[in-house]
Amino acid sequence: RGSDTVYRLQGALEKMRVGGNVYWQSRLYNDIALTDASYRLEQGSYAVADLMAGYQVNKHLDLQLNANNIFDRTYYTAIGASSVWGSTDVYGNPRSYALTAKYSF
Repeated sequence: RGSDTVYRLQGALEKMRVGGNVYWQSRLYNDIALTDASYRLEQGSYAVADLMAGYQVNKHLDLQLNANNIFDRTYYTAIGASSVWGSTDVYGNPRSYALTAKYSF
């Protein structure tokens, strides 16, 4: 589940926009049945928050800065195991930043 919002500022700051996103995941689990045992791999619920700020420089150029997973939460996007490969857990992305420039002709 996710929820994101973007606000375009007013007045002298009308070329700016700011926003955020919160993604929430309920518990995640995988029941593993091997030939000699069975067990459950489980992760509790978690939330990941992102922020963004953008600026429309002119009618051609738009800049945007994104900060993802701002609290640097460690979490899994998938959990599992196999008798051949062992653990097949997949970590979510750590905190990251991206600056993008979009130019329209």
